[in-house]
Amino acid sequence: DYVYPLTSTTVGFGELSISSVVTAIVAFEVSSANDNGYVVQIFDDGNLRFGGNDINDVADGTVTAGSEEYGARSSDTSVSGSTFDTADTAISISSVDVATESSAIFASRNFVTLKASMGSSTPNGGYSQFLSLIASGNY
Repeated sequence: DYVYPLTSTTVGFGELSISSVVTAIVAFEVSSANDNGYVVQIFDDGNLRFGGNDINDVADGTVTAGSEEYGARSSDTSVSGSTFDTADTAISISSVDVATESSAIFASRNFVTLKASMGSSTPNGGYSQFLSLIASGNY
């Protein structure tokens, strides 16, 4: 099993705006010979941050323009271990399911859409964090 970036090891939002939600895509492909399939989990090293400032994690299921929020949603619509398949969800330091497959598969492609927005009091700056994805077999 493996997870790899399709184009880069970094993802950039560009410039945040009060009037819109910006997005970035993290795509991955997993192949599994395991008869029980696999799970892909995501976690981070802390909030999206710049110095002592950070962007608040989304709390209401939707990253909204004009509100300081950050979260993600999975393209896999059958994730049972988290809300990443049905709502914009906060990424945390604890690993959470973002993609699953229940049987062996040659190649399964999915993606996570990262979403960020700023409020009127959000300081300008180069916000960053480390994200990790882990693919594990279901045993």
